[in-house]
Amino acid sequence: ASHIIGKNAAGLFSADKVNDLDSAEALLAESMGKPQEIVVRRADGTSIPVEVCCSEITDSESAAVGTMISLLDITVRKQTET
Repeated sequence: ASHIIGKNAAGLFSADKVNDLDSAEALLAESMGKPQEIVVRRADGTSIPVEVCCSEITDSESAAVGTMISLLDITVRKQTET
């Protein structure tokens, strides 16, 4: 995970879904608080299906200070669905 922390989010997603940072941010905004199924690109270039969910991180005064993004590999689930 250390190779993706602090990196441009657009690099995580398959090119057919996201081509730039604005598209990545829009996709992540859609998954704020509700999981979305998408395909992401692994470091080795292969693609896998994942469930992505985002949560806003706030400070003690409820000001937004960041976003937590969780990705869950759902490859096995998708294989059993077919």
